[in-house]
Order: sequence, then structure tokens, then C-alpha cells
Amino acid sequence: MFWPLGRWFNLKTCVMSYELVEVYNRITWGTRKEYRVGDRFEYVGAGQDRPVFEYVLADQDYGLETFAEIKKLVDVYRKEVRSLAGIRQAKVVIKRKKADYSGSAFNYITWNYFIRFETAFAPSDQDLLRDIGLYWMFTHGKFYNMSAQSTFGFRNYDRKLRLLRLRGTASESFTAKRGGPSGLVDYLVGFMLPYVRPYFDVQFIEFDIKFTPQDKIIRFAGFSDEPLLEIGEVG
Repeated sequence: MFWPLGRWFNLKTCVMSYELVEVYNRITWGTRKEYRVGDRFEYVGAGQDRPVFEYVLADQDYGLETFAEIKKLVDVYRKEVRSLAGIRQAKVVIKRKKADYSGSAFNYITWNYFIRFETAFAPSDQDLLRDIGLYWMFTHGKFYNMSAQSTFGFRNYDRKLRLLRLRGTASESFTAKRGGPSGLVDYLVGFMLPYVRPYFDVQFIEFDIKFTPQDKIIRFAGFSDEPLLEIGEVG
């Protein structure tokens, strides 16, 4: 099922959830850094069903090449953030320092620039979940991979069933550290669920984990607000 961009932000205030702003900017940080713009170009929210970006010019001079660069930077988000891949229009707030710049935010001249794209489509639940999953990997997943030889992530979401599916691989030492399989599952669900709950109606969870070195995949399932029950081995 598809849903409008407005689902993610408060239309009354036209301010997007801080969490998703952070998600989108974290996903694109590597490329923006490579382009040497860093946090001078960022996703700042959404208004009137269009994403809003902010671009702080590096110097006083600007020209046609500036607008070409802006389009290139918006394309970074369209290519790397699945939820923004099908946007129809984007608004970019351009900020240029005044000649007598003294460090105050009021010493910026700002104007709006709009970019329109020929093709557009509504993002799916899986697109958003994929972006949140990438953010999870950048902020926490790599830690588990490196320090605990374990990997965990979001698999998919079934809106009709209100079911969130998780998956992972857990090392023997990490499982023992968390008090066994059930303790590990409780810990992970408590840690991962807050990442998605603001955006998905999650009533049920299904968690498939491969426990090494046995290489058996065990399924845990149940209500999202209760400890999950071990269902058994799955193929």
C-alpha cells in the first residue's frame, strides 16, 4: 500500500519528524562529504507534500553552476534515500551570507528555489523501512557486526496484518551475554522497535534469528508489547 508524504510530518506546522530528517541526512552523509558540501546542504523537513532542503553557499558568488550543483545534490537524496526516490518537486532554501557577515543567523539572505521532476511515484512502506534499516546499520548495526560478530535488521512490514518482521544472526557469545535466545530477542526488540513505531502501526512481531555455530534459524513471534514466544525452527 502507498501513502502520502504527509504521513510523516505534521501538516499544520509543516515540520517533519526530527528522527526521519536525521535518517535521511545520515544516509547521504558520505556522498555529500565526497562532494565537499557536508552539512551546508541538508534535508530539513517537508511542507505542502514536498521535501525541503537547505543550501548554504560557500561564498558570495553564485551562478548557473550553483543551480546545477543543487540539482546534483537533490539527486543524491533521490538515489540514496528510497523514500525520496519518486518525489515530484523539491524546495531548496538557498542561504547566502551578507557582505558584512558577523556570525549571526540574521546576516543571511535567503530565497527559495524549486526543482520539478518528470516522473514521480509514491513511496511504499518497504521503502521507508529500508531507509530506517540503513540508518540502524550506520548507527548501531555496525557495532554488533564488529564487536559481537552478529547482524540484525528489519525485514519487512505487512500493513494488513500490522506485522513487523525482523531477522538476524547471533553469535554464541553474544547470545549467552544476553541470557540466552529469549533474553537476546527481548533486548533486541526493545532496542529496535522505537525506530519504526512512530511511522508504522506495529501490533505483532516475527523475528527469525540464526544462532551460530548451530546455524539453526529459530522463529520468535507475538504481540509487540509482550515478550515474544519461541515458535520453533524454520527452513
